[in-house]
Amino acid sequence: MTYSGVFLSTDEGTSYTRINRGIGLPVRAMAIADTTVFAGVSDMDGDDIPWFVPGGLYRYQHWNSTWVECSNGLTATNVSALVPSGKNIFAAIADISRGGLFFSTDHGNTWSKDTTVSAVNFPSLIGVSGNNLFAWNEKGLWRRPLSDLIASVGGISHAVIQQWNLDQNYPNPFNPTTRISYTISSTSRVQIKVFDQLGREIQTMVDEVQYPGSYVASFNGRGLSSGVYFCRIQAGSFAQTKKMILAK
Repeated sequence: MTYSGVFLSTDEGTSYTRINRGIGLPVRAMAIADTTVFAGVSDMDGDDIPWFVPGGLYRYQHWNSTWVECSNGLTATNVSALVPSGKNIFAAIADISRGGLFFSTDHGNTWSKDTTVSAVNFPSLIGVSGNNLFAWNEKGLWRRPLSDLIASVGGISHAVIQQWNLDQNYPNPFNPTTRISYTISSTSRVQIKVFDQLGREIQTMVDEVQYPGSYVASFNGRGLSSGVYFCRIQAGSFAQTKKMILAK
């Protein structure tokens, strides 16, 4: 069996482009919560695949066509299903001892487990209908009001992001790729651009509205000369610049 991954069509299915950068295989579930695309990857280790593949949850960054892992808070990574509910998203983790129903209210930055229904430890399918969440496993079909689940999971305290920050890229010096982490504390239009020493814009890495949380963007210096470059973030009234060194 061949696992090809995720494909994207921008012409209503006439043609497709593979978008697998940063994501593991095989992809078992996909969902769109608000405007954020998520993919769930199942652990695989058996006769149908010749190597072990770690699972987890991934979020798509369309500005650089890259998937980034967003499994913070999961107790297991064997993702079997994803389902959105507005801006929130539910994940089913099919693990006998550590699985269950998980829920994120911050676009996948953190995940919390619903521990109120101990019987749903190995959910294979989940779905939302009306004001209820449904989960199925070998023991039966379970139903729960979304309002109850959101209240129980939302009651778990998450750290409130109160800081704006652009981290130093890593690695630095780099050749030819480097990762740039940043944190925003309120919903804002975020622009991240790279400039050369003369102030000429080299690349726009991010230009979109983003929600509070921590993010990672990747920069590829292939085709550029060795030297000093500057990465600048502008988000609302917040602005910060970091120096990067490309050494080939």
